[in-house]
Amino acid sequence: MKEQIIIEPKHELKDFLRFSYSNLYSSWGMRIMIFFSIIGLIINILYLFNFLDIDMFIDEKIPIVNIIFPFIALFFIPLFIFFANKSAFNKNFRLKEISKIIIDNEGVNEKGESYEVLTPWKKFKSIKEKKYHFILKQSKYQKGFIAKRHFDDQQLTDFKQLIKSININ
Repeated sequence: MKEQIIIEPKHELKDFLRFSYSNLYSSWGMRIMIFFSIIGLIINILYLFNFLDIDMFIDEKIPIVNIIFPFIALFFIPLFIFFANKSAFNKNFRLKEISKIIIDNEGVNEKGESYEVLTPWKKFKSIKEKKYHFILKQSKYQKGFIAKRHFDDQQLTDFKQLIKSININ
């Protein structure tokens, strides 16, 4: 491995969306809610189009809540996250600056035109590799990420070796 791994990220909204959605849908609570929302939506659609006869179980029509809840869970929550991330991305001045991320044996150093932040390795609880990014977890509620597309092949190999050598789970 070289002394330092220097990457110059070009921040894009799609990286933030991938990170947010992967965090959201990785929790079991959200997966269970999505599962039941899909089941509920399928049952309601089958009932509405007379493919399913559930009149023997209930005497009334299906309440409107049974139709609205799946739509909220499946469509409005992801839409809300999209617009919230888009707004946060557009308002974050650090993302518009030319910046460098310097990774070495000391930690991760982010340098921009108006800021510099060094985070030593001992502050990270875990570093996990995902399909499109690395998640750098500092606490239960504080996570950062580095998109894999910012690395070239050699830098990616060096970064993986560095993670193994500093022994962060």
